[in-house]
Amino acid sequence: MRQLTIKRIRSFVGCMGKVSVFITDPAGDKTICGDACRLLGLLGNGKTEVYDISEQSAKLYLVAGTEMFNDSTVIPEGTGDVYLEGQNRYDPMHGNAFILSSNDGGEKTADRKKRNTKALLLLFLVPLIVGLCIGLIPHLIKNSPGKPKRFVCDGMSIELTEKFEERENVNYTTSYVTSDIAVIVVEDRFDQATALKEYDIDGYLQLIWEVNSLEGMKKETDGSLVWYDQVSGNSSSKSSVRNRTYVFRSEDAFWMIQFLTNSSAGDKYDETISKYAKSITFDKAE
Repeated sequence: MRQLTIKRIRSFVGCMGKVSVFITDPAGDKTICGDACRLLGLLGNGKTEVYDISEQSAKLYLVAGTEMFNDSTVIPEGTGDVYLEGQNRYDPMHGNAFILSSNDGGEKTADRKKRNTKALLLLFLVPLIVGLCIGLIPHLIKNSPGKPKRFVCDGMSIELTEKFEERENVNYTTSYVTSDIAVIVVEDRFDQATALKEYDIDGYLQLIWEVNSLEGMKKETDGSLVWYDQVSGNSSSKSSVRNRTYVFRSEDAFWMIQFLTNSSAGDKYDETISKYAKSITFDKAE
């Protein structure tokens, strides 16, 4: 036997959830990407865990919430101990997944490309189908905006429309989805990360950008609203995503409310997104 040490670098991204550590095992009761696996353990934010593993070659999967958003690496055969580290990266389109930083192997990169494609298909299959329908029956779409509907989550309230469907994901506080717009809600509670109490919104923004290595970000404002725009994927591709992230501070938490649209739509939904953002209220407003 030998020891596998995994360090999860502390990050405010996905800080509430734990990363599941799986290793391939023919007798395992879990299947990930076609491989039979067993659970080694759970890895908390900022924690380091040590596991006993065999000297045989094996594949390691690190899962943040769902098997669709995972990172993996092959542990070669040998007697020496193994050390890995990584952290949850800010990438809403891929579940803010846990990404290894100590292994840049080609196999891992290929696995990541596979699951990224899978994630994009999940998020864009319905929009693409609806897009085809829009070309056939534009008058029906135009005349069906949907009635206003207010959604409430943990003291946060937002008015969207009845066309939105609430969906749960362990990496987010909650999310609301239609064929055109996805709204992702992330709450960073002060009782979970007391250091956040010392930050104002500008400081929190800088922290997000620094922790997630986001360069060239620009803060935008509209009255009391604060947001920034980010494009995930190739901006010239139809599958790229525009993410407009609004940041709020209530008495007990910071909130990131992210609005995701297909980049090919340009600024088509800007007015609608602004309207939704202006409707956001908090039970414990500062």
